Amino acid sequence: MAAYSSSLLGGYLSDSILGKYKTILYVSLIYVLGSTVLAVTAIPGVTTVGDQETHWWGVAVGLGLVALGTGGIKPVVSTFVGDQFGPSQAHLLPTIFHMFYFCINLGAFASMLMNPIIRTQLSYSVAFGLPAFLLLVATLIFFLGRNKYSMRPPTGSVVYTSLDMIRLGIAGRCRTFLSRFSNSVAYHPTATWLDPALKKYPKQMVDDLRAALSVLTVFIPIPLFWALYDQSASRWIFQARNMDRHIWGYELESDQIPAISPLLVLLFVPLFDRGIYKLLAKCGCPPRPLQRMAIGMVFTAVSFGCAAVVQFYLDQGPLSIVWQLPQWVILCCGEIMVSVTGLEMAYTQSPKSMKSLIMAMWLLTVAIGNFLVVLVVELAKLPQWQEFVFFSGLMMVGFFLFLLIAWRYEYRLEENDKDDDDKDQPKNSEFDPLVAKDIVASSSESSSSSTPAGGDGDGESDAIMSSAV
Repeated sequence: MAAYSSSLLGGYLSDSILGKYKTILYVSLIYVLGSTVLAVTAIPGVTTVGDQETHWWGVAVGLGLVALGTGGIKPVVSTFVGDQFGPSQAHLLPTIFHMFYFCINLGAFASMLMNPIIRTQLSYSVAFGLPAFLLLVATLIFFLGRNKYSMRPPTGSVVYTSLDMIRLGIAGRCRTFLSRFSNSVAYHPTATWLDPALKKYPKQMVDDLRAALSVLTVFIPIPLFWALYDQSASRWIFQARNMDRHIWGYELESDQIPAISPLLVLLFVPLFDRGIYKLLAKCGCPPRPLQRMAIGMVFTAVSFGCAAVVQFYLDQGPLSIVWQLPQWVILCCGEIMVSVTGLEMAYTQSPKSMKSLIMAMWLLTVAIGNFLVVLVVELAKLPQWQEFVFFSGLMMVGFFLFLLIAWRYEYRLEENDKDDDDKDQPKNSEFDPLVAKDIVASSSESSSSSTPAGGDGDGESDAIMSSAV
């Protein structure tokens, strides 16, 4: 939760003060420092005080820095990737966000398989130290490409101006309401509630705020998706611990089971991007982003229905881990349709001056979803299979709410952004959209791990290792 909450800081620094490139570079160093602290303090004897080993402060400081680092990078990397594409390459953005997600999951898959082995065969210090070194290498590679990137300058504090425009809009709407009941106040109806802000701010700024608020409205049901998805790295692992995990004579560790998620993503991302979506487009019915997200929510709800059935029969007797596979496959389909498409929506539908901040708000929905899980689990106290049924139903409630929001949503064409794109290209370097591939390769996991549930130390270490893949 701390990592996703701190994404607001990264988004603010990127859009208002430092710009995307400097934010990624500086915050990456904090990320490296945090993982280094974890590695050093995990060495036996380093944190010894008298006759006692006191690791808590090393873990607290290290994870705090990692949370600040990864959170600060998450909303910026994906938007920086999108910035490398000019107006003529805008049609490639869905594909590049699928590539971006593919690279994230490639690193996550490798780390989920390797870290348990490194941790048990070598030590926790090596398990933390190797990712720290790889992340440092990734940051250096990113720095070396600085002259090839398209860099948009920060636009100043959009937070203050946005809040002021909202204040003016609300005040204007209140005056309009009161004028209906008072002869002493002139009645001046406005087309939209933000129109009173036009007296103080340019129309473009007001339109940008309208666009940002529209995108944020779409995000309202998204925490319900994350509330389900993130349990694949917690509740589903608990379920796996009680199952027969022998596959072809080898017993899998329960914390290795989630590695199936990034593996499935690696298989399904090309299938969806190059197969299913293009086939539907050729048939004359290409799914729009909000349609994809809605269908993904249904898949997610169904996956928890499957988990409930497995848990019900597991309570009656032993089951093979193979019976967990269907719920993982269905959840992966939902993840691709909601999570990847959400990244695309957060970038393409947000105004240029707020792209990182809107992406940070998208990531904040993860933290809200995590909090929702804690709240429900503590208050409901349901048997595990009933809890899965409850969350499946909750996701369907979110699905219908999302349909109502999507029905009223108007897609933004970003014409104003396109007019300014040429001005934003660096004058001393040739703009090359293929450089986005290098950005993804050098800093893919700086955005996120494939399993953003987070909360345990191993998950943070896994996230660091994938940064150099």
